[in-house]
Amino acid sequence: MDSQNKLASILINNYNYAQFVGQAIESALNQTYKNIEVIVVDDGSTDNSRSVIESFGDRIKAIYKENAGQASAFNAGFAANQGEFIFILDADDLFLSHKVEKIIQEFQDNPKANWLFHELSYIDRLGDSININKDSAVLNFELIDLQETLRKGKKFNYSIPCGLCFRRSLLNQILPMPQASNIVLSDNYLKFASLALSAGILWNEHLAFQRIHQSNHFTFRDDVQVKASEIGLMTGYYLREQFPAIALFADKVFAKGLGELIAELGWKQAFKIPEASQYFKNFWSIQDRLKYFPRIGFHCLRTQLAKHKRK
Repeated sequence: MDSQNKLASILINNYNYAQFVGQAIESALNQTYKNIEVIVVDDGSTDNSRSVIESFGDRIKAIYKENAGQASAFNAGFAANQGEFIFILDADDLFLSHKVEKIIQEFQDNPKANWLFHELSYIDRLGDSININKDSAVLNFELIDLQETLRKGKKFNYSIPCGLCFRRSLLNQILPMPQASNIVLSDNYLKFASLALSAGILWNEHLAFQRIHQSNHFTFRDDVQVKASEIGLMTGYYLREQFPAIALFADKVFAKGLGELIAELGWKQAFKIPEASQYFKNFWSIQDRLKYFPRIGFHCLRTQLAKHKRK
C-alpha cells in the first residue's frame, strides 16, 4: 500500500489553553500529508477552549471529558483514533507543515522502527523563536534498539527528545496507560515503554515548536521539582508493574524519584504516596531494599545540595 494511503492520527490534548489550541489545531490540519484525522481531547477546561475547538466543526473529532490529567487524555484520544501512525501534539505547541509526511516516509523506509522521537524548536507566547541552550546527544538520524540495555538496567548515552511519533501496533501494547492515584504519568512513561518494547529512531531534525510561556501547566509551577520527582516515582512504579522485563531499569527510575522526593518533602510525606510504599511491598525483597537504599540516599543528597545552591 502506498504510504500516502495510510491514515495518520494527530492527538491533541488540551486543558485551559484556549489562547493556543486553535493554532495547534491549524498546524495539524495544514499538513502536506493529507490522509489525516485530528482528534482533540479537552480535559475539562474551564476557559473558553470549547468554543475555540467547536469552531473547527467536523474538520476535527472533539472529545470533552472531566478533568483527569494527561494520562487520561492520552487514553481517550487513543481510544478514538484509527490511524496506523500516531502523532502527539500538546495544545500550546505547533507542528511544521511537512512533519507528518517526512516521518511517515521514515517509518516506511525503516520497517523495524516502531517509534520516532525528534527534536523541537522553541517559541514564546507570541510565537517568536527563542533559543534555549540544551545538551543533546541526538546528533543525526539513527535507528537504535535499547531493549537489552533497559532489561539489564544499564545507562544509555542518548538524549530522548520530545517529538513523539508511533506506529499504532506499538501503542496498542502501551495504552491505555495507568492513571495514578494522585498525579498523572507523563511523556516519559510513553518514551521508556517504547524503548522497552521496540527499536526506533532518534532524529535531530526539528519538526515541531514547543511554546515556552508562563501559563505552562508544569514548567512554571512553583513546586515543579516536587511534581517532577512524583512523576519519576510513579513512572518507575508503573513501568515495573506493566513491563516486568525492564524491572532493573524501573527500579532505578523509582529510586531516583523517591530520593528526590524525600529531599523535597521528607521521608514521611514521600511515603504518603501509595505507590511509594507499594513498591517496597510488591517488588522489593529485603535484599533489594538494601541494594537500592544507597541509590535513594545519593539522589536525596544530590537534590538537597541543588536546593542549597539555588538559595
